[in-house]
Amino acid sequence: FIHYMNDPNDLNSLSNNEVLSIYEDKSGVLWIGTYGGGINKYIGKTKKFVHYKPLAGNKNSLSDKIVFAIYEDSDGVLWIGTYGNGIDKFDRRNNTFVHYSAETGNTNSLNNNKIRVIHEDKEGILWIGTHGGGINIFDRKREKFSHYVNIPDDPNSLSHNEIRSIYEDHSGTIWIGTLGGGLNKFDRTTGEFVSYQIDEKNPDSINNNVVRVIFEISPGILWIGTYGGGINVFDTQEESFKHLVADPENPHSLSNNYIFCLHRDKKGRLWIGNEVGLNEYDRSTGTFSHFGETDGLPDKTIYRIEEDDAGNLWLSSNKGLSKFDPELKKFKNYTRKDGLQSNEFNGGSSFKSSSGELFFGGINGFNAFFPNEILDNNHIPPIVISSFRKRDRDVQLLNPDNQMEEILVSYKDIFFEIEFAALDYTIPGKNQYAYKMEGFNKDWVFRDADKRYASFSALTPGEYVFKVKGSNNDNIWNEKGISIRIRIMPPFWQTFWFKVLILFLLIIASFYFHRIRMRRLEKELKSETEMERLLLKKGISVREREIIILILNGKTSREIEDKLFISYGTVKNHIYSIYKKLNIKNRAELLNLFKEINSNNF
Repeated sequence: FIHYMNDPNDLNSLSNNEVLSIYEDKSGVLWIGTYGGGINKYIGKTKKFVHYKPLAGNKNSLSDKIVFAIYEDSDGVLWIGTYGNGIDKFDRRNNTFVHYSAETGNTNSLNNNKIRVIHEDKEGILWIGTHGGGINIFDRKREKFSHYVNIPDDPNSLSHNEIRSIYEDHSGTIWIGTLGGGLNKFDRTTGEFVSYQIDEKNPDSINNNVVRVIFEISPGILWIGTYGGGINVFDTQEESFKHLVADPENPHSLSNNYIFCLHRDKKGRLWIGNEVGLNEYDRSTGTFSHFGETDGLPDKTIYRIEEDDAGNLWLSSNKGLSKFDPELKKFKNYTRKDGLQSNEFNGGSSFKSSSGELFFGGINGFNAFFPNEILDNNHIPPIVISSFRKRDRDVQLLNPDNQMEEILVSYKDIFFEIEFAALDYTIPGKNQYAYKMEGFNKDWVFRDADKRYASFSALTPGEYVFKVKGSNNDNIWNEKGISIRIRIMPPFWQTFWFKVLILFLLIIASFYFHRIRMRRLEKELKSETEMERLLLKKGISVREREIIILILNGKTSREIEDKLFISYGTVKNHIYSIYKKLNIKNRAELLNLFKEINSNNF
């Protein structure tokens, strides 16, 4: 039996021991109803990141949240180096912590509480590298510490008190990397140190005094990862260094000179973590391949590399853990939402035990897990539209599945919002979404769980199709998703029927005005006919007709003279003849005569 019970000191334990009901949803999440403790959610089937952190008021817990060193010794005891509270000895069989810290006046205690490195040598001795206290050697039987520190006037002492790496080569020689004192070799017979530091006069010397990592790639050949000088390849017999450094002109060189970690996998491939990503070294060609954020890494800084039993590389960074498949060259990323201590891990803080368990430390404790227990969630989540809002009001979604085939939106609703959800509750904060408003968006718009909505404003009236798809926490997508028609109703003056009505009215108006015009033309023609009949009857000549028309248009005798190119006297004679024939006396009676003809026809 495995027991899950309430632990007052563990916020992640069962909230209450009185369980009333248990339900498993389609994604494998267990929902546990308790008597007085509310609902508990258990996702142990898919994620097994165990998180160790300090618990307030509990002395039998981790002493400090910042962890820079982790080491499991040959007895299966876990040693945790903290950055402020010394070393914690964690016996996992008894689930007990023993804390070791610096004690004022006690020369047999730790001499510094900032621990950066822990290493057990072949003789079972624990070497502890500190940040300021040099090296502490721990006698586990007597539980006493002895110290190796820098003595300024002694060239055979440790070169620097800030330690960054401790490594034992195939021959049992201990090598120490320091923050500013270069590389040190410890002579077990004399208890003295040999220091290797920058020598400007010697091109074969080490090129940087900050040594972050040491690794033996073949007997007598050490790779020294420096913080600023790239990789120094050290021949321990010749005591000479060769340098592998970044070259901006060479795309196949090391990508960055600030090295955090080195690892050789089961197939002999060499991997380097630095400030801009992961590098793979091809020993046959002497070239590097690079992997960065554009390849799937969540962050460019790679602090540590551990290889699991399946050959995957686990990388710690400032944005979580990544599992890298060296064959497929693919990354799978995990964050705090998956149960990690934090997204930020620390340099040098990882370990793989003989049982295959991996440990990674960071700024909020450390995680322990078996990689084969980190299972993917293969549940394809249903997608739903959870709400539709316009003018800050929710629109009721009517059918049982909270879905509608079509939503009508008025042109007055210049802003509306659609909210959606993927129904997988394993780690809903890692669900992903993509939406597209066909007729408006050309491409899919991607959203994370914090922004699972789409907002639109001032869409042109018409018909659209809104589509949304989503994934679960392990990037398993429901590609089909769902879709819904969105119809933006136009203002009445843009509707089809309004346009038809306006066209109809325009046709009627045109017909009406045409008839009026035709009637006017008809009457004008009738007037002209009456006038023509009168003029013929009275014997009016062509020249006299021209003069009558000019008089009707308001022309004076002088203007008629100029217009017809005849003398003024001739004009007068013609006018006199007109008056006589029409039996009128003057111009006024002439105007009235023709006015009367027009009025009779209108």
